Amino acid sequence: MKRLAFTAAAFVLFTAAAVCQETNLPHITTTVIRSLPADAVVIDGEKLKNFSSAEQALESAGFSFKKTNDELTFHGYWNSSIKVYINGILMNDPNTGKFDFSTLDFDSVKSIKIDTSAADGAVSVYIGTFSSDYNSAHGEFSAFSKSYLNSINDTSGAKTSFSVPLVFESGSALYLQENLSASQEKNHYGYRQTDFSKAPSFLQSYSGYKKEYAGHENILANNSLCISYSDARLPGATAALSSYISFADENCGVTGGTYYTRENQKKISFATSLPVFIPHEKWNIKILPSYKFSDLDYTNDARKLFLRNRYSVNNCTFFSEATVLDFLKFTANISYDFSDENHSNVKKTEDSSQTNAATEQKISHTLFTSSFSAAAAFDFYGWNITLALPVNYFDPSKTWTLLYNACVQKKIILPRSDSIDFFIRASRNSTSPVFQQLYYSGNGGKGNESLVPETAFSFTAGSEYKGKINAFVKPFLVFYKDKIGWNYNGTEWLCKNFGSSVNYGSDFFVSSAKLFDPFFIDASYTFCRARLTSDSSVRGNQIMYTPVHSLSLSCGISFLKNFKWSAQFAYFSKKFTDNSNKSFIPDYYNLDTKLEWKSSGLSLSLLWKNVFDFQYAAADSTPYPGTSLTLSVSLSF
Repeated sequence: MKRLAFTAAAFVLFTAAAVCQETNLPHITTTVIRSLPADAVVIDGEKLKNFSSAEQALESAGFSFKKTNDELTFHGYWNSSIKVYINGILMNDPNTGKFDFSTLDFDSVKSIKIDTSAADGAVSVYIGTFSSDYNSAHGEFSAFSKSYLNSINDTSGAKTSFSVPLVFESGSALYLQENLSASQEKNHYGYRQTDFSKAPSFLQSYSGYKKEYAGHENILANNSLCISYSDARLPGATAALSSYISFADENCGVTGGTYYTRENQKKISFATSLPVFIPHEKWNIKILPSYKFSDLDYTNDARKLFLRNRYSVNNCTFFSEATVLDFLKFTANISYDFSDENHSNVKKTEDSSQTNAATEQKISHTLFTSSFSAAAAFDFYGWNITLALPVNYFDPSKTWTLLYNACVQKKIILPRSDSIDFFIRASRNSTSPVFQQLYYSGNGGKGNESLVPETAFSFTAGSEYKGKINAFVKPFLVFYKDKIGWNYNGTEWLCKNFGSSVNYGSDFFVSSAKLFDPFFIDASYTFCRARLTSDSSVRGNQIMYTPVHSLSLSCGISFLKNFKWSAQFAYFSKKFTDNSNKSFIPDYYNLDTKLEWKSSGLSLSLLWKNVFDFQYAAADSTPYPGTSLTLSVSLSF
């Protein structure tokens, strides 16, 4: 796998080098991204480079990961309420409503933009993997090797990317950008078992070690491609082809937790779109038709059954946006999903090579949703006012939901070009149930086709200062209704609209910006109380996996012209693992540091994760690994 990754990366790199040339290229819009509100959080540029993973970047913005890389919370919202878009395409798995961040190649990410009060769902995370430098060709090849000090592992990978702009004699232009990465990770946590006490015996065979101790093996491949065309006859108009593919083959050892005993799990995700942008003097149109395919295959698990489950989901979405006279906006989003569920139960005998006959079953489902919105933006005595009225339709329950989103914002310009922004925002958003919640019929659980969408009333306000330092404070209040969850009735798990909650708190952020240049320091803190208000047995309790306090600190300095040092510290207070608040994960903290050297065309970096080798669990029954060192080398031109 490693040889294949390096060979493929090198081939693409040198192919790109052969055609690269310096040239000027008109601006090209590679993806159609929905407009962001005043209180949006943007992580890009040098700020993004300070993080070593998308999870770390999101945690700095107040997110918390719930169990694994595909379950996260924000201000008391869960999973499918948090929509993840890559290059404008919704990437949440239609079956589970989640997005697995472990399948994302973070090195290819150019920006992360967060809308904290979106109409569809509740929170939208927009991830871009394409650069905005369309004026010259460039290419890059990088490779890395990762080593854990206290565990058995062998982790390595390679990545290549290039962009090629071509300008024709007619004045039209074509732009191609490609990102390709592959890696193989073996991450066994050594003495980090669920009880944090039992030490491993290195006299065991590797296969025996793998089955007894927590950890996983993961083969991961990612590819993102963009081809964009701009015609000289329609200045500003662009058409593009954008695609994103990820493949993961994961083998998990036994960890002792109910949710983490899977072995041989394969994930395939493919998404492609044809974004089109047509500008005019008094109007413009954005169109984003897209197709997405995801396949999740559990070939067996580590319990008493082989659960040969496989879910294949196809999704067709059409998104369009029209802006008229710069203040009126109309959007339409139509989504149609169709899925196949295959599962078979095979009894396991003492000899795992012998099994009883399988009972196979195939079930097909369809799901149709749509939304339409009209919005207006105008100024009133120096205040910028926006108002949107979306309408969502959810076909299984024949439910129409009228939503709203209103924001009032004012910018005050201070001396030396400093500024202060004030805003107040009120919205009603909605999250539709997903396939698993509606139709699941597997072992020990049952979906509910009568589910209705979750709704939330959200109120945010705040101010942001930009100058020698950047700082903001953003208090929030959320009333959550018809929350969807799985409830155990004594014999099986049933999905239902079980309750409501009140979530309140505030986000704080301060950055030294260029005040102490070349030294920088950023600090973010989120306080979140998410209280259940229904079901007398848990009323007043904190929503599970939602920490009350979370803190992120980043600092760094550039020195000796080519060197940069940075560090990331994170703290999370205890997270309850059930709504009864009887069990919890203790509070934990972590420190990572990174040293980089860059010269013309060559860069080296050393990433030191978990510097003090803390033993902690950020998720139920899932101990996190200890200290690791990652050495990376990158060539660019």
